[in-house]
Amino acid sequence: MKVLIVKENDVMIVNLYGRLDARTAAEFEKKIQCDLVPVKKNVCLDCQELEYISSAGLSALILLAKELKSNDCALVLSNLQPMVSDILHVTGLIDKVFTVQP
Repeated sequence: MKVLIVKENDVMIVNLYGRLDARTAAEFEKKIQCDLVPVKKNVCLDCQELEYISSAGLSALILLAKELKSNDCALVLSNLQPMVSDILHVTGLIDKVFTVQP
């Protein structure tokens, strides 16, 4: 998995590439703890190149959402691939935990 973070105005844009699964979730969590949470900005995860997400990946995203919320910041997911969108809908996380934009 590759993670590219870009600051755009008051939002951190995070581009995700590849798979967010049991093998890559710990690395992703470490990166967000170091690079995103301390900045205290709203975050947009651009998932256009995110091919797959597992339960470990979902846990990492939920952790990020909670961390951001505790800092009065928001997490928005954008450009979801159909498989990722389906997983988020089936788990009931859309609108309950995550805000999604096209």
